[in-house]
Amino acid sequence: MEPLAAILEQYLSKLGIVAPIQRYKAFQFWNEVVGPQIGEQTEPKRLSGDILFVRVRSDVWRNELVYHKPDILQKLNKKLGDQTIKDIVLI
Repeated sequence: MEPLAAILEQYLSKLGIVAPIQRYKAFQFWNEVVGPQIGEQTEPKRLSGDILFVRVRSDVWRNELVYHKPDILQKLNKKLGDQTIKDIVLI
């Protein structure tokens, strides 16, 4: 007998929604990936396709995060699966 998780994954795959579900896990893993200091200053707000929009509490933090964005994107994709999120837009 096949495990329920495998059956569910096959069904979701047939519906074509595995990738969108995987992308939405970015909300779940955000604080784990960025750590507590950045996590306190940011909040993932929405997804548009494979682009994650993140609200930043101040312009100072937004400017700082521009430099950390490639590293955050790499860590997030490592957690989610290869190239799940293509870009992070800081708002």
